[in-house]
Amino acid sequence: MHSKIIFSTLLSGLLIAISGIGQTTKPIDRLGVEGPVNFDEVPFNLVWTSHPTAKYYKQEYLANGDKLENFHKLIMLEVIIGRLNLNDVVETKVAELRKMNIPNPVVNKETFIKNRELMLDFILSQKVADGKSMLIVERNVYRYKMVIDENAKEGVLLLALSDRYYGKEINVFFLQILK
Repeated sequence: MHSKIIFSTLLSGLLIAISGIGQTTKPIDRLGVEGPVNFDEVPFNLVWTSHPTAKYYKQEYLANGDKLENFHKLIMLEVIIGRLNLNDVVETKVAELRKMNIPNPVVNKETFIKNRELMLDFILSQKVADGKSMLIVERNVYRYKMVIDENAKEGVLLLALSDRYYGKEINVFFLQILK
Protein backbone atom coordinates (compact mmCIF):
# COMPACT_ATOMS: atom_id res chain seq x y z
CA MET A 1 0.00 0.00 0.00
CA HIS A 2 2.86 2.36 0.83
CA SER A 3 4.25 1.98 -2.68
CA LYS A 4 0.85 2.90 -4.18
CA ILE A 5 0.87 6.17 -2.23
CA ILE A 6 4.41 6.98 -3.33
CA PHE A 7 3.60 6.15 -6.94
CA SER A 8 0.39 8.25 -6.88
CA THR A 9 2.39 11.19 -5.58
CA LEU A 10 4.97 10.71 -8.30
CA LEU A 11 2.24 10.37 -10.93
CA SER A 12 0.95 13.78 -9.81
CA GLY A 13 4.47 15.09 -10.35
CA LEU A 14 4.38 13.66 -13.86
CA LEU A 15 1.25 15.67 -14.66
CA ILE A 16 3.03 18.81 -13.49
CA ALA A 17 6.05 17.86 -15.61
CA ILE A 18 3.95 17.37 -18.74
CA SER A 19 2.83 21.00 -18.52
CA GLY A 20 6.46 21.94 -19.24
CA ILE A 21 6.62 20.16 -22.60
CA GLY A 22 7.70 23.34 -24.36
CA GLN A 23 11.04 23.24 -22.52
CA THR A 24 13.25 25.80 -24.26
CA THR A 25 16.47 25.49 -22.27
CA LYS A 26 18.93 22.67 -22.84
CA PRO A 27 17.66 19.60 -20.97
CA ILE A 28 19.65 18.55 -17.90
CA ASP A 29 20.71 14.90 -17.82
CA ARG A 30 19.97 13.70 -14.28
CA LEU A 31 20.15 9.96 -14.97
CA GLY A 32 23.61 9.67 -16.51
CA VAL A 33 22.16 8.94 -19.96
CA GLU A 34 22.80 12.14 -21.87
CA GLY A 35 22.67 10.36 -25.20
CA PRO A 36 22.46 9.91 -27.96
CA VAL A 37 20.69 6.64 -27.20
CA ASN A 38 20.75 4.23 -30.14
CA PHE A 39 17.71 2.14 -30.97
CA ASP A 40 17.27 0.19 -34.21
CA GLU A 41 20.48 1.86 -35.45
CA VAL A 42 18.88 5.31 -35.03
CA PRO A 43 20.37 7.85 -32.58
CA PHE A 44 17.90 9.49 -30.19
CA ASN A 45 18.91 12.75 -28.52
CA LEU A 46 17.91 14.02 -25.11
CA VAL A 47 15.26 16.70 -25.71
CA TRP A 48 13.34 17.05 -22.46
CA THR A 49 13.83 16.34 -18.76
CA SER A 50 11.90 16.80 -15.58
CA HIS A 51 12.60 16.35 -11.88
CA PRO A 52 9.33 17.49 -10.29
CA THR A 53 9.85 15.70 -6.97
CA ALA A 54 12.88 14.52 -5.01
CA LYS A 55 12.11 10.90 -5.94
CA TYR A 56 11.03 11.20 -9.58
CA TYR A 57 13.11 11.76 -12.73
CA LYS A 58 12.02 11.72 -16.37
CA GLN A 59 13.99 12.08 -19.61
CA GLU A 60 12.74 11.95 -23.21
CA TYR A 61 14.74 11.31 -26.38
CA LEU A 62 13.83 11.92 -30.03
CA ALA A 63 15.42 11.10 -33.37
CA ASN A 64 16.72 14.01 -35.46
CA GLY A 65 13.89 15.85 -37.17
CA ASP A 66 11.18 14.83 -34.68
CA LYS A 67 9.55 17.33 -32.31
CA LEU A 68 7.73 16.55 -29.06
CA GLU A 69 4.49 17.98 -30.46
CA ASN A 70 4.38 15.54 -33.40
CA PHE A 71 7.02 12.84 -32.96
CA HIS A 72 7.04 9.44 -34.65
CA LYS A 73 9.29 7.63 -32.16
CA LEU A 74 10.12 8.63 -28.61
CA ILE A 75 12.26 6.92 -26.00
CA MET A 76 11.53 7.71 -22.38
CA LEU A 77 13.45 6.92 -19.20
CA GLU A 78 11.85 7.40 -15.81
CA VAL A 79 13.18 6.58 -12.37
CA ILE A 80 11.14 6.48 -9.19
CA ILE A 81 13.20 6.20 -6.00
CA GLY A 82 11.71 4.22 -3.12
CA ARG A 83 10.74 0.77 -1.97
CA LEU A 84 8.01 0.07 -4.46
CA ASN A 85 6.13 -3.03 -5.42
CA LEU A 86 6.63 -3.49 -9.16
CA ASN A 87 3.15 -4.99 -9.58
CA ASP A 88 1.59 -1.94 -7.88
CA VAL A 89 3.48 0.42 -10.18
CA VAL A 90 2.29 -1.43 -13.29
CA GLU A 91 -1.27 -1.81 -11.95
CA THR A 92 -1.42 1.96 -11.44
CA LYS A 93 -0.64 2.43 -15.14
CA VAL A 94 -3.13 -0.30 -16.12
CA ALA A 95 -5.84 1.40 -14.02
CA GLU A 96 -5.08 4.66 -15.83
CA LEU A 97 -5.47 2.86 -19.18
CA ARG A 98 -8.79 1.34 -18.08
CA LYS A 99 -10.13 4.80 -17.27
CA MET A 100 -9.11 5.97 -20.75
CA ASN A 101 -11.01 3.13 -22.39
CA ILE A 102 -14.37 4.96 -22.30
CA PRO A 103 -13.54 7.94 -24.57
CA ASN A 104 -10.73 6.20 -26.40
CA PRO A 105 -11.64 4.10 -29.46
CA VAL A 106 -8.50 1.93 -29.16
CA VAL A 107 -6.96 0.94 -25.85
CA ASN A 108 -5.40 -2.48 -25.72
CA LYS A 109 -2.85 -3.81 -23.25
CA GLU A 110 -0.81 -6.89 -22.63
CA THR A 111 1.54 -7.55 -19.71
CA PHE A 112 4.64 -9.75 -19.78
CA ILE A 113 6.51 -10.80 -16.64
CA LYS A 114 10.15 -11.93 -16.33
CA ASN A 115 12.21 -12.05 -13.12
CA ARG A 116 12.13 -8.58 -11.53
CA GLU A 117 10.82 -6.94 -14.71
CA LEU A 118 7.38 -6.29 -16.16
CA MET A 119 6.55 -5.22 -19.68
CA LEU A 120 3.37 -3.46 -20.61
CA ASP A 121 2.46 -3.18 -24.28
CA PHE A 122 -0.48 -0.90 -25.05
CA ILE A 123 -2.09 1.12 -27.82
CA LEU A 124 -3.77 4.50 -27.38
CA SER A 125 -5.60 6.69 -29.84
CA GLN A 126 -7.14 10.12 -30.17
CA LYS A 127 -10.13 10.93 -32.35
CA VAL A 128 -10.49 14.04 -34.50
CA ALA A 129 -12.88 16.69 -33.14
CA ASP A 130 -15.91 15.36 -35.04
CA GLY A 131 -15.25 11.85 -33.71
CA LYS A 132 -15.51 10.25 -37.16
CA SER A 133 -11.88 9.18 -37.52
CA MET A 134 -8.66 8.85 -35.59
CA LEU A 135 -6.13 11.65 -35.43
CA ILE A 136 -3.34 9.74 -33.65
CA VAL A 137 -2.59 6.12 -32.79
CA GLU A 138 0.27 5.42 -30.43
CA ARG A 139 1.83 2.07 -29.53
CA ASN A 140 3.77 2.03 -26.29
CA VAL A 141 6.04 -0.63 -24.86
CA TYR A 142 6.92 0.04 -21.22
CA ARG A 143 9.62 -2.03 -19.52
CA TYR A 144 9.58 -1.68 -15.73
CA LYS A 145 12.57 -2.96 -13.78
CA MET A 146 13.55 -2.92 -10.12
CA VAL A 147 16.92 -1.19 -9.67
CA ILE A 148 19.38 -0.32 -6.91
CA ASP A 149 21.69 2.66 -7.41
CA GLU A 150 25.30 3.05 -6.27
CA ASN A 151 24.06 4.44 -2.93
CA ALA A 152 21.93 1.31 -2.31
CA LYS A 153 18.70 3.23 -2.93
CA GLU A 154 15.93 1.10 -4.40
CA GLY A 155 13.63 2.21 -7.16
CA VAL A 156 11.87 1.42 -10.40
CA LEU A 157 13.28 2.20 -13.83
CA LEU A 158 10.90 2.62 -16.73
CA LEU A 159 12.32 2.31 -20.23
CA ALA A 160 9.61 3.14 -22.76
CA LEU A 161 9.29 3.32 -26.50
CA SER A 162 6.39 5.14 -28.15
CA ASP A 163 5.57 4.88 -31.86
CA ARG A 164 3.04 7.43 -33.13
CA TYR A 165 1.08 7.38 -36.34
CA TYR A 166 -0.94 10.29 -37.74
CA GLY A 167 -3.78 10.51 -40.26
CA LYS A 168 -3.28 8.16 -43.21
CA GLU A 169 -0.30 6.49 -41.47
CA ILE A 170 -2.79 4.92 -39.03
CA ASN A 171 -4.05 2.44 -41.63
CA VAL A 172 -0.47 1.33 -42.33
CA PHE A 173 0.04 0.79 -38.59
CA PHE A 174 -3.01 -1.43 -38.25
CA LEU A 175 -2.04 -3.41 -41.35
CA GLN A 176 1.40 -4.06 -39.81
CA ILE A 177 -0.23 -5.38 -36.63
CA LEU A 178 -2.46 -7.75 -38.58
CA LYS A 179 0.51 -9.38 -40.36
